[in-house]
Amino acid sequence: MKLTKFRIQNYRSINDSGWVEVDDIATIVGKNESGKTSLLKALWKFNPFKEEPYSLDREWPRGRRKERSGDQPVCSAAFTYIDEELTQLCGIDDTTKHLNAVQITKKYDGSSTYSFYPKHPSTAT
Repeated sequence: MKLTKFRIQNYRSINDSGWVEVDDIATIVGKNESGKTSLLKALWKFNPFKEEPYSLDREWPRGRRKERSGDQPVCSAAFTYIDEELTQLCGIDDTTKHLNAVQITKKYDGSSTYSFYPKHPSTAT
């Protein structure tokens, strides 16, 4: 799968980054203390090499403590499947032939939600 965009919410100094498009080369530019490292750290924790869960106590935005909840999203990432993965999916279940992307959202409590997207929205059932 190839990462195409991501969104960080409720993480340190970031309330909502909005969707950030990703290409083969990406540059993050900003003033000191503007949240560049927080953005990257939240994305890294989405799928780290060594397990490091999001910490509601340490990473929730300080000014919004009363809204704190484990079921709040932290990082959403959208991926497109490469041709080989699509072939493998169709080999497992033929009904997946119309899919070409997945969006995964991780929450503070460690749970994840998944949404699958078709090549042609009109063919989705």
